[in-house]
Amino acid sequence: MRAQAPPLCELASSGVLDFSTRYWYNAVMTETIPALVVAAASDTGFVRRNNEDGVWLVDRFIRCGLHTTEVTGVPDAGVLLAVADGVGGAAAGEVASRWVCEQMAGRIFAASLCDTTTTPGRLQRIASEVNADLLRESEADPHRRGMATTWTAVLMLPSGTFWLNAGDSRLYRLTNGELDQVSRDHTLREERGDPSIPGNIISNCFGNAEGFYLDVGELDLASCDGFLLCTDGLSDYADFSRAHDVVRATEDPQTAAQGLLRLALDGGGGDNVTLIFARRPHG
Repeated sequence: MRAQAPPLCELASSGVLDFSTRYWYNAVMTETIPALVVAAASDTGFVRRNNEDGVWLVDRFIRCGLHTTEVTGVPDAGVLLAVADGVGGAAAGEVASRWVCEQMAGRIFAASLCDTTTTPGRLQRIASEVNADLLRESEADPHRRGMATTWTAVLMLPSGTFWLNAGDSRLYRLTNGELDQVSRDHTLREERGDPSIPGNIISNCFGNAEGFYLDVGELDLASCDGFLLCTDGLSDYADFSRAHDVVRATEDPQTAAQGLLRLALDGGGGDNVTLIFARRPHG
């Protein structure tokens, strides 16, 4: 049996991932990118008892609250931003969302991804390995059997920036105040092109026993103003005609993130709501 990758905390303590020195700021950067100010927000909403969503924000997993950071360059290991949604109240969905965020981050940072042509395939292989290990974790513990999660991310590397998606969490590209969806929902409705099918039937995510896949694409940060990552608690409950107004009304990502979160709660807050809003500062 293939050895399972060590937990992220073990990678950090062994020096593979040195979070204590905030390496993505202090290391010698091999390539600069447009500076990004990043705000992450996550809320349980009004209906769910627990928050099964999660955020990977550069170097750490976050479950709830509002958090901000800045990204001013790309170290060799990369910079990762991701959202995850423990699927449909499945057993231990909150465990799955955190586990996948940590495992994907740890393995990506340790992979030395430096060749644009081979990176998509390597990322897909990493994701398949994480999915297989999640299934083993699920089968080993009856209380976690069936656990699953979506995972949508932006990965900034010296060789380029990539977006990654498994599930129905989303990536939107921000250009001139407009949010345009980049990722494709992995749902039965999207798969069959039938709007009569409920949109919450997921056809692919981490935890799939058969047919798992990861979408990977390139994202040109220089040609856009920023991006939004979110779980379906935002995309399903927020009025997106008003979301455009929110992001146009302020240059401050934290204020925009709070405004987007409020839209989802005002729309009913029927699910956990999680988002990352990143923007290039003007001036």
